[in-house]
Amino acid sequence: MDIDIQSLHTAEISILEELDKVCKTLGIRYFACYGTALGAVRHKGFIPWDDDIDVGMLREDYERFRKEAPALLPPHLFYQNYDTENDYFLSHAKLRDSRTTFIEDSWKDYQWNHGVFIDIFPFDYVPQHPLRMWMVHFKKRFYQNIIVSIDKTRKYWKEPGWKSKLRALLKPLALLIYKNRPAVEKKLDDMLAALPPSDRVCAYEDPYVYHTAWFKSTVDLPFEQHTIPLPVGYDEMLTAAYGDYMTPPPVEHQKAVHTASTVDLARSYSHYVSSQGQ
Repeated sequence: MDIDIQSLHTAEISILEELDKVCKTLGIRYFACYGTALGAVRHKGFIPWDDDIDVGMLREDYERFRKEAPALLPPHLFYQNYDTENDYFLSHAKLRDSRTTFIEDSWKDYQWNHGVFIDIFPFDYVPQHPLRMWMVHFKKRFYQNIIVSIDKTRKYWKEPGWKSKLRALLKPLALLIYKNRPAVEKKLDDMLAALPPSDRVCAYEDPYVYHTAWFKSTVDLPFEQHTIPLPVGYDEMLTAAYGDYMTPPPVEHQKAVHTASTVDLARSYSHYVSSQGQ
């Protein structure tokens, strides 16, 4: 569906402003990442066709935000992860405005908060020893397959082949051992949070590994009519992820990441969820 991208950007910046206030109150460092960091450097704001805001935190700050921030957020903002939504299984958190609606096609069958959101990604330490790094990666994929196998809705995950068969085999074992999906997600997060500091970090689903030194402090860059913190090594981070990041992609690739079936910035998602019987 067509989206008023400027109005969506305004709603997302409002969420970001509240996150910024809470982070300053708690002394938590966050930084723009992915397309938001790229937009700040190349466009001094959003990438024109981008439809969300991505921020990251080193794992220790992410865990503090998860535990302490919800109590400080205004009532209309909802911190979404497996602690607050039993059906939620993504590896990162979202901060949503419950007064609005942004129902993505991929998640429309899930019984969770569908307000406009910003993404919050944890960046975890990467073990220095290759064998230890491989073991952590193996456990991450193992837990993720268990999490998906327990998923009750499954419509997004119905892929053919061996992955589907593996998850079907894992489900009864997973339910016997872990009882429910949030228990597995907590097991995974606890494992990642226990990793000792190292000189490299990565986000859970990110194929790129970054130097920890790039994230040890932040610098503020213009972002629309505001500023946003970026990792002090933002040039190295963006180069590692995108190569020549100052050159925009071809026009045919200038598309929003998320496809939404329903967007309403003036009405809560709960109206649509109840009216559609989701």
